[in-house]
Amino acid sequence: MDVKVIIRDYLSYLILSLLKLIGLVTRRDFVTLFVQYINKNIVISKTYNDIVFDCNYIGAQGRGENFAKKEPDTLYWIDNYIEQNEVFYDIGANVGVYSLYVAKNKNCKVVAFEPEISNFYFFTKNIFLNNLNGLITPLNIGLYSEKKLSTIYQTGIDVGSSGNHLEHEVDDNLKSFSADRSLNILAFDLDYLVKNFDLPFPNHIKIDVDGMEHMIMQGTNDILKNKNLKTIAVENNTSLKEHKLMLKEIEASGFKKLENEFLRNTKYELTGTVNTFFKRKE
Repeated sequence: MDVKVIIRDYLSYLILSLLKLIGLVTRRDFVTLFVQYINKNIVISKTYNDIVFDCNYIGAQGRGENFAKKEPDTLYWIDNYIEQNEVFYDIGANVGVYSLYVAKNKNCKVVAFEPEISNFYFFTKNIFLNNLNGLITPLNIGLYSEKKLSTIYQTGIDVGSSGNHLEHEVDDNLKSFSADRSLNILAFDLDYLVKNFDLPFPNHIKIDVDGMEHMIMQGTNDILKNKNLKTIAVENNTSLKEHKLMLKEIEASGFKKLENEFLRNTKYELTGTVNTFFKRKE
């Protein structure tokens, strides 16, 4: 390693340690800020076509390193239900793990939505690192049941973090909580975006926004009726009546729940938050 790099990292560590000692930097911020000085990219896994992941922050590194084992159910759905050259919508893309995987392995056009600015910044870096800017369209906007100027309530600004919510200051269980910070942001219903902005129509939709999935689904009535939409993957809290109703409404729109042991995530089931997968009825 370059001696200058070693000296830079050591001095950075000393400075941040001093700031932490006098209380100007929290322990969590200390770790995050120090890791950004270690400028490296890692390959998620050679098994997954060598997707390069920017890891200047510890949260982004965790997303890359845990990609293959965090949601094997989602990977199985992608591998077995999404065909080459289709259109994939990634709602709640974070730093782009699944968008990158689908674009690179399925050669799909991807439209990805991520309203949190820190995650979105790293997502765009990952797109360029993998030369996928011709396939992935990243949109730094929120999705909701209607178009409006909304607010995103954030639990933090660490890259790779989750738990941010649009419009409602609630946690993953839809219980009121005090956000660390908030920011005004444009929000749209998905029907409006597809109709008015000439977006490619989705064949597959993944929604993972930590609690507000039902509000997004309320803005997809026209899309659900279109038979070009083949499958849906939606994260849901098994204890929330809003989410139970959402799943019933998806089924009522002509979809059936996929029952397959490979589409189960036993670790997630223990938490009460799972991914449910649907396929349009024949």
